[in-house]
Amino acid sequence: MARILVGEVVGSTFRTVFQNLGLFLRAVGVFSVASALIGLLVALRTQSTLTDVIAQVRQGAKPFQAMLPSLAGAVAVGVVCFLVGIASFLVASVVAARLEEGRRLSLREAWAEAGSRYGNLAITGLLVFLLLAAILLLGALLSILILPFFLALGLIVALGLRWSIAGAVGVFERRSPGGNLTRSRDLTKGSRGAILGALILVCLVFVVPEMAVGIPFDIVSRAQARQGLPPPMGLTLANWAVTAVAGFFGTCLWAAFNAVVYRRLAASEPSAEAPPAPEPTLGPIGGP
Repeated sequence: MARILVGEVVGSTFRTVFQNLGLFLRAVGVFSVASALIGLLVALRTQSTLTDVIAQVRQGAKPFQAMLPSLAGAVAVGVVCFLVGIASFLVASVVAARLEEGRRLSLREAWAEAGSRYGNLAITGLLVFLLLAAILLLGALLSILILPFFLALGLIVALGLRWSIAGAVGVFERRSPGGNLTRSRDLTKGSRGAILGALILVCLVFVVPEMAVGIPFDIVSRAQARQGLPPPMGLTLANWAVTAVAGFFGTCLWAAFNAVVYRRLAASEPSAEAPPAPEPTLGPIGGP
């Protein structure tokens, strides 16, 4: 039986963020701005790269060969975005965790506490990413011969739910990266269906706006590519702006979701058994 209620988790997550939006904005804003600027540079660079790639393909080059020079830069940008994203999530997690405990941290306190745990959470996140990526890659390779691709995706969802609150464990408890994953597995046992339901509802808030702009952007981009043209700059910038705003709210909501779920699961753990009460002693027979 699940030890959390979907409605309670969703409501508490939204209350934590939107009743303290100014605090989250001050704490996470600098990282969100950094991510947004990186995203803008990537969007503009992609626009330029697509124009160059299309020109080279028209001259007879293969698409992969034309895009190869930009892959190293894409990997470097991805690493930077990962590090900035970890910092953003960690600061938001510290703020959310202390709000769950009834404390409002100052910006300096939140950054100081986050800084002391950055390496721990970065390694935890990297472990989860590498394990899930390895499963996805293995599923893609074996889907042709043995293992259908959707089974690999199902395994990723199952493991993702198992480790879904590893970040919160890293903030509330001082454990090793492997200990974060193990503790998350133990806490979520029996409640993963409820966690998945609550997570879907929370994600709708920032996924729907991204899809509302991202899907038309993808359709127009494909249509433009067939004509040998890059996507319109205006649509590229609109897609970037929505992604940046959704990224900020997504980080805050995910951090608050982690903290809310962790606190409720940890509070519902069976406590250690109390020692048996001493047997009552009888007074002397025939006493007064």
